[in-house]
Amino acid sequence: MDTKFVIAVAAAIICFLISFFGFVALTGRFYPDEEDAGRDKLVFIPLYAASALGIILLYFFSPDFSDFIYEIGFFDILVPLLCSGIIYAVSLSGRTAGYTPAAILPACIVSAFFLPENALIFEGELPFWLDRAAIIAVWFLFSAMYYILDGIDGVQPVQTGTICTGIIILAVLGATPFLYGLFAAVILAAAVAYAIFNWYPARLNMNRASSQALGFMLGWMLFANAAEGASSSSLILIMFFIIELAGAVIKKITLRDKFANLTTDTVYYQANVSGLSPHHICTFLIKLQIIFIILSAFQIYAPNAYSLPLLALVIGIWFLSKLKNWQTPNKTIRELNRDFMEDIRQNIEDLKNNIGKD
Repeated sequence: MDTKFVIAVAAAIICFLISFFGFVALTGRFYPDEEDAGRDKLVFIPLYAASALGIILLYFFSPDFSDFIYEIGFFDILVPLLCSGIIYAVSLSGRTAGYTPAAILPACIVSAFFLPENALIFEGELPFWLDRAAIIAVWFLFSAMYYILDGIDGVQPVQTGTICTGIIILAVLGATPFLYGLFAAVILAAAVAYAIFNWYPARLNMNRASSQALGFMLGWMLFANAAEGASSSSLILIMFFIIELAGAVIKKITLRDKFANLTTDTVYYQANVSGLSPHHICTFLIKLQIIFIILSAFQIYAPNAYSLPLLALVIGIWFLSKLKNWQTPNKTIRELNRDFMEDIRQNIEDLKNNIGKD
């Protein structure tokens, strides 16, 4: 077997064991059925420790890969990892926990300038300064909102695993540096260990700040890969998150106070409220994410940067409409289109009415 694959498997196994036994320690300290905010605060520690340790060791001890478009230095890796840890550390104290979202923005600003200097993420369509500003805005939004996927057991590990698996496949296909694939492998291993404890019925759950710190670390991986020319592929890997966030924001605007927050506005959460178990929801989402991973891999051979992301968007909306209407019989394409257009029309009418009331 090739040396680089042996290193990848060994690093993943070690990181899995570190995080797994860290989670075992957490569940052993508290009763499994006890709702304890203190335990939720600590869940990020095993995942972060295993991932950060694995990434740093791989940087120094893995073979010297020469497949980078833009070479990276140690601080290009260390700074984003430290920023992720700082975001999480801010949440640990009761006095500073409320400032966690505010800590994400400077972390994004600092880390964005440790991306390769000449790399333009948005396919060279924007000038350098605007490209960096867009990175900071998108990175902040992704990190700050990543918690919306932690509404029920198992959904967040599914999205995390999708991002990491997609990056690994892109690295194997040569679309991104193999070292980034190794980094994704150790994060995936830690995420799998977390999934074991977060799968329904969950024994461990992250709090909001932990989810935001995890989102920041994943955002770094996505932008690092985008800097190497995999922007569209990275976009496809987070299409589920994009659809859920956009849908939740639209519902919040049009329906006002019908639901408590953005998490409860998501399709997967409402499917759970309507009676579908977290296990079946996650199984359904895994099928959707497999499609996104395949499209992400094919995107590297696509003649343009937008066709497959648009296809992924359409497929994602269709899949989530099926999840939303899981209790209703299967409909024809014509009926689905009619219902979709009716939903859009109703949302526009609700928005007009709410604006008129204000």
